[in-house]
Amino acid sequence: MEVLYDDSFLFERIFSKLQANKSQKLIVEKPETTKQNRKTFFTNFISFCDSIKRSKSAVETFIKNELQIETSVMENGTLCINKIYQQQDIEKVCKNYIKSYKNHIKNHIIK
Repeated sequence: MEVLYDDSFLFERIFSKLQANKSQKLIVEKPETTKQNRKTFFTNFISFCDSIKRSKSAVETFIKNELQIETSVMENGTLCINKIYQQQDIEKVCKNYIKSYKNHIKNHIIK
């Protein structure tokens, strides 16, 4: 079997891509929530999605699955969660999303 690339070339290629990605910092907007009528409203949902460069539908689906509750995006871009949650609970779900997305990207770079 013919070897197209030697190991040192491949390792160097992987590490250079990781270093290039490491220098790019992502500034994430902190989730802001309000509570009303037994619902939680993620008021800056659109700007949060924009800050992490992910689609509204992908983030909404993740939040819906993590909290196991129905959600909807209102016309003004606010995410309506059909249960009352504390600010830190929403922040934790958002952090989990970022961590899982980050791990997904790392796995694809290495493969």
